[in-house]
Amino acid sequence: MSRAPVLASIVVALAFLLPPRESAASEGDDAIVDPPATAPGDPTYADELVARVRAVHSWRSEQWIRLGHWYKGASGDWRGQPDGRAFYLAPDGKTDPEAELEATIRAIYAPEPTQPREQHPLCRFPARMAWLDEILHFDLARMPVRKCARYEYFVRRLRAESVSMVFSSYYLSSPASAFGHTFLRIHKVGNKGDSALLDTGIDYSAVVDTPNAVLYAFRGLTGLFPGVFHAMPYFYKVREYNDYESRDLWEYDLNLSQRAVAMLVAHLWELGSTYFDYFYLSENCSYHSLAVLGVAEPTLHLMEYVKYPTVPIDTVRALFKNPGLVREIRFRPSLRTTVRHELRTLSGTQIDAVSALLDDPGAPLPAGMSDLDRARVLDAANELVDLRDPSGALLANDPKVGAIKQRLLERRAEIALATEPPAVPVPEDKMPHMGHATARVNLGTGYMPEDGGGFYEAGARVALHDLADAPDGYPETSQIEFLPTRLRFYPKPKSFDLEDFWLVRVISLPTWARFQHPMSFAVKAGAMRLRDGGCFDCAAGDIDASAGVAFGVGRDDRFALYLLGDVALQYSPTLRGLAGSTFRAGVGPVGGVRWRLSHTLVWTADGGLSYLPDASTNTTWLAETTARWEFAPNFAAGFDLRRWPLATEGSFSMYLYY
Repeated sequence: MSRAPVLASIVVALAFLLPPRESAASEGDDAIVDPPATAPGDPTYADELVARVRAVHSWRSEQWIRLGHWYKGASGDWRGQPDGRAFYLAPDGKTDPEAELEATIRAIYAPEPTQPREQHPLCRFPARMAWLDEILHFDLARMPVRKCARYEYFVRRLRAESVSMVFSSYYLSSPASAFGHTFLRIHKVGNKGDSALLDTGIDYSAVVDTPNAVLYAFRGLTGLFPGVFHAMPYFYKVREYNDYESRDLWEYDLNLSQRAVAMLVAHLWELGSTYFDYFYLSENCSYHSLAVLGVAEPTLHLMEYVKYPTVPIDTVRALFKNPGLVREIRFRPSLRTTVRHELRTLSGTQIDAVSALLDDPGAPLPAGMSDLDRARVLDAANELVDLRDPSGALLANDPKVGAIKQRLLERRAEIALATEPPAVPVPEDKMPHMGHATARVNLGTGYMPEDGGGFYEAGARVALHDLADAPDGYPETSQIEFLPTRLRFYPKPKSFDLEDFWLVRVISLPTWARFQHPMSFAVKAGAMRLRDGGCFDCAAGDIDASAGVAFGVGRDDRFALYLLGDVALQYSPTLRGLAGSTFRAGVGPVGGVRWRLSHTLVWTADGGLSYLPDASTNTTWLAETTARWEFAPNFAAGFDLRRWPLATEGSFSMYLYY
């Protein structure tokens, strides 16, 4: 008997030869139902197969462990990560890989499903079946003959030829994307040029059912959202990230065999029957995308390089720990990056014309302007409308914005001249994987005459980047840190102190330009040591939020100046605050500068003044400056100087990023 008719749906290598289909959460196959088996096979064959896998302990195979997403807990017991009931066939399959392997073999001969939309296990687990066939070499004469119509449709829609991991740059306006985002791109056979946008994006994300930010944060941190794989045309992801959110995309093409690509497609189908509890800091988009790649190619070492928290760029760097895996890197600039570059190529007269069109889309263009220049001005004005109001322009939910775009497009259509936007140079210094590692520790020493004299300091940060860190690979004027902490020891009084501890510290300083006026903001929550008239040398809880404007000079705003308005609430049992209470509120200006002197040397200075209503002291302030030099990859040295109303300190530290 020929192998192809029997295993066309269950042996992934053959499934690849079919023009493939789509992902785990596919749509469009609602009318397709798997037909019943046309031959039942020999059920006694299952006992022989089980005996063979028992004899060689096949359940211990790395490929099988990856297929079932098992890991060993602290006590050495097996635990499966998928949380949907349909993923494990054995009653104890979530905690027993051996039992699940035997159940999978016996399920080949399971009776027909009772519901039309329910899949037979042989069709529900094509990657498992392909692996079993590789190690057992099924006797097809004793196997059931079954057509898996839904899975075949899935494979045909994907038509998978190769795979990329895509990194979407940091987006501080959304907590879920502040650390960046990764997803997979399935390249279809034959797609080239513009048609490549018809490839398929595979995205793992939480199914969020609440608009409440506090509830979202709590449930995202504690695994109370289900996480599922979604499939969608790649141009949707480009529209969402490149255009709507103006996030640069970096595509890392992977050097995978056709067998590995086919196995990945098959396993994505298997994951469509389940979900995972979504943990924002660990089992997130990057974690499970990396795990799927590990199933596709068992020789890869990927999950070994995942640490807590799982930061998307760390999973990209894991690719490079496997020499030869990354075949090519491609850059897809965001709408903001494209427009900023395009505006640099226009003359002053053209820029003025763009400005006039944004005020009045019917404004006349300068007499004597060539058709090419007129077309470029209209193109730039149209793109700026998209950039300034992506919700109204790209989602078409603002009639006024829609009317402006319509008029600009009508005028552009009158010029029978095709134009191409100037190619955006690849910013090689901003390749995400080239930046410093995300976790950091530091050791230092300093002196504060008013409070203990000399001291030694140790600090740590779980992730990710601050304004004084070397900027290569990171946004120039953005900072996001998770759990930065500093501890001090003062030898003279022999005391240990917590200098500061922050749950999160975020600064976003998008700079103003002629056509863009974004808001800058800063947020932090945690505890810090105060040294003013309301509380000298006490640790106080602090919640702080600021908003304002920033201005930049030079390429990538290498010199930035910002001014924010700040509101803060602080608490300490020893604080003399509002009406004699232990709380105090503050409001006032915060300002600063950041100057990137080179790719490895950054200087920052900032200060803030707070008015403290109805507190024992009416005002407080803090000024500080930092210079940090990355003298070797992932090693830096820094000098800090701080001044409070009642104290001054200077310190020197060495930093290790890992």
